Amino acid sequence: MARILVVDDDSVIRELVAAVLEEESDHRVVLAANGREALDRLAEAPVDAIVCDVNMPIMDGYELVRTVRSTPEFQELPVLMISAVAPVDGLDPSVDVDVMLEKPFEINALLACIAFILSGMRAGQNAVRVTRRRAAEAVDEFVRASQPVRARQSLGSPGT
Repeated sequence: MARILVVDDDSVIRELVAAVLEEESDHRVVLAANGREALDRLAEAPVDAIVCDVNMPIMDGYELVRTVRSTPEFQELPVLMISAVAPVDGLDPSVDVDVMLEKPFEINALLACIAFILSGMRAGQNAVRVTRRRAAEAVDEFVRASQPVRARQSLGSPGT
């Protein structure tokens, strides 16, 4: 069970992602409505990963990720960035995220992306880009193929 920081200015998306992560994967979720709040949550208690939107008021997802990557105690945190407006193929290459997921997304795709970022692998500037045209099974297959045999056994079926 991981502790995941979910950052999105849309309360519906924020709560939906939190519910999926808590109910489907038994992760603990910490919520923030923008990048500044996210940094406050990070200062309060450690997390295992960050899921963040791109466009948010006060501090957007790009600035949040740049700040996280420039802070020694946070720079290795895996990051899943989600966005409805920033095209996946148009991700700013200077932003060091591990997975970029396009909204709207399937729940299984979200769960597969979370499994990937929690696997300990860092994609960094070679971020995996997941669009709604790429099936959750393809993401899960990528995760499985990228893991050693021992780690593959712990991933279970798609969506876990």
